[in-house]
Amino acid sequence: SSVSINPALYKNLPYDPIKDFEPITNLAFAHQVLILNKNVPVKDFKELVAYSKQNPEKLNFGSFGVGGDTHLVVEWIKHETGAKMTHIPYKGASDAMLAFKSGDIQLIYLIIGNPDIARQINEGEVKGLLVPGSSRSPLIPNVPSFAESGLSPDQSAFETWFGMFAPRGTPPDIVKKLNTEFSAIVKSPDFAEQYLISKGFEPVGDSSEAFAKFI
Repeated sequence: SSVSINPALYKNLPYDPIKDFEPITNLAFAHQVLILNKNVPVKDFKELVAYSKQNPEKLNFGSFGVGGDTHLVVEWIKHETGAKMTHIPYKGASDAMLAFKSGDIQLIYLIIGNPDIARQINEGEVKGLLVPGSSRSPLIPNVPSFAESGLSPDQSAFETWFGMFAPRGTPPDIVKKLNTEFSAIVKSPDFAEQYLISKGFEPVGDSSEAFAKFI
């Protein structure tokens, strides 16, 4: 959000994401999922859209704050499908998940690696509706992708990423050293499997030049 989204939303940021930072490396992409409370009487995304149009006051979706991906991706889905639901912003993930469990909100878009989400989806405790892009996640293989559900595959390839930066003006040798160390960590098979892949993250660890080009 700090680098990709905020510059498009706010006129006066206290920083410039291009000029004020030295890119070190893109650490990882995060795979995400739109989940639904199992008490909502629909079995898939198509039925959800129809249900929301018939019951526009019954569905709320939560986010981890206004203007982040957990908010804007669902707004994009509403725009594309005409689905009717109300946005309820929360201060963070824990507050939003408590609201989801209590039934105050019925939908939430979040990283698959959030605690126990993949298990809950696979065991039917919550309904997994969609994952972004054109491919399913191996962690929740029964959940269809945006593209499978009729959303544009070109426009729905949303990827949340986590990068490492240093302040602008950091000496190049320090940037290179940091890049070498962080890249080695995220590419380490043991670390990647235990802390990234198994929790829905895709390790990257690219060069600072490639990361700058990506941004």
